[in-house]
Amino acid sequence: MRVAPLGAYHHDDLSRAAAEAALSAEVTHSNADGIAGAVAVAVATHLTDFEGGVRAFIAVGGDIDTTAAITAHTGAEGIPPSWPAACEPLPGWMRPM
Repeated sequence: MRVAPLGAYHHDDLSRAAAEAALSAEVTHSNADGIAGAVAVAVATHLTDFEGGVRAFIAVGGDIDTTAAITAHTGAEGIPPSWPAACEPLPGWMRPM
């Protein structure tokens, strides 16, 4: 998404980053979900941890699965250990070789 640099540029003003992201998205997104996703991405540049990013995207709403996936830039080591521990194990045919 093109809005991440807006979050970085306005790193010292979270409200301004969100407002600028919304304005940027309105040009090509005519629905609230698209605009909310853009705001979430811009705001995510202020977050440093995986859990905080995922929780922020869920709170914003909209296209949660896509925007929450953007936090993957923190890497698998950022996932809280309790999250995968709470998941069912993958079937044998899905395990990495």
